[in-house]
Amino acid sequence: MSRPLKAFLKIALSVAALWYVYTKIDVREVALIFRHVHYGWLLAATLLFAVSKVLSSYRLNIFFRNTGAGLTEQSNLRLYLLGMYYNLFLPGGIGGDGYKIYLLNKKFGTGAKKLFWAVLLDRVNGVLALFVLAMLMVPFIALPLLYKYLAVAAIPVSIAVYYLSIHWFFKDFRKSIHLTNLYSAGVQLAQLLSAWLIL
Repeated sequence: MSRPLKAFLKIALSVAALWYVYTKIDVREVALIFRHVHYGWLLAATLLFAVSKVLSSYRLNIFFRNTGAGLTEQSNLRLYLLGMYYNLFLPGGIGGDGYKIYLLNKKFGTGAKKLFWAVLLDRVNGVLALFVLAMLMVPFIALPLLYKYLAVAAIPVSIAVYYLSIHWFFKDFRKSIHLTNLYSAGVQLAQLLSAWLIL
């Protein structure tokens, strides 16, 4: 398929999706909401969300490099954003991941199985950071003391399970485990702050 045709299909799909959303919302109500929006906070939230996506692409590229399929950061960011686009329209929200695996397998000759584990571990790494942040917030919620203790105790347990799993089953990814965890913490904090600013 030629590039102009691909671009046309992407634009057409985006326009169709936007039109569908437009027909399902009350435009006057949305306009009324935007009259009272604090655009400074909204801009800051948008920037933080963009930062989180850049950090996510860097983290994913670390996993890819562990498989021998490392891209330049710029190329990987483009691929990451394209994957986000595909996830919006393909069933299950994993179409973009499948496209990344297909493309890198074709370009670098890296085994699809290795690429699959790289993508999966990237997702698991992000969920771990999100879980830790959520557990850190539990003590500040009005819950029985037992639940607060359990939440705090779950943090080291979940981290230990993750580290041991990587150490025993995914040896190719051991060398970058600390760095990817730091990126995940940055991603989730940026998105948390973005949501807070929107609120």
